Amino acid sequence: MIFCTNCGKQMPDGTVFCTNCGAHINRIQEEPAAAQRPNPAPQPAPAYAPVNNAQNVYRAPQPAVQPAAKKTCGLAKASKGVGIAGFFIGGLAFAVLAIIMAVCSKEDTGGILSDDARVGKICGIVNIILRAISVLFLMIFYIGIIVALVNGGGGVFGEIAEKIRDLFEEIF
Repeated sequence: MIFCTNCGKQMPDGTVFCTNCGAHINRIQEEPAAAQRPNPAPQPAPAYAPVNNAQNVYRAPQPAVQPAAKKTCGLAKASKGVGIAGFFIGGLAFAVLAIIMAVCSKEDTGGILSDDARVGKICGIVNIILRAISVLFLMIFYIGIIVALVNGGGGVFGEIAEKIRDLFEEIF
């Protein structure tokens, strides 16, 4: 048996190149004395951490902090769609339904309000505010017309009241 003069690996007689490091073997020598045999290069530690079990399976190390995955569900997406549709179709039912769906979707996403659910909830709230403002303006308008009809007053409401009075006189 011969040994590689570069890495010290033992090889069969007549080998020309080392099977471990690929170095050319110049001369054939018998096993060198322990003092003359070169020490092999230290091997790097494995990149995998051993798991202590009977099978001795190796697994890649996990990062210390994993980024939270953005979770969403069908209910959150539906909340977003209903909330946006509420602007175009109108109606308080769409707004309330979007908010309820957004809140219920928290159960499916682990208590976190997803982006889709947040959009649905915001659209629902804004839609409710806009509907409340429009109802307020309509109430002011109708109260002004009623007062003008009763008092026979002038102004914008008086003109509208006179047109309504004329319409009723033609019909009845």
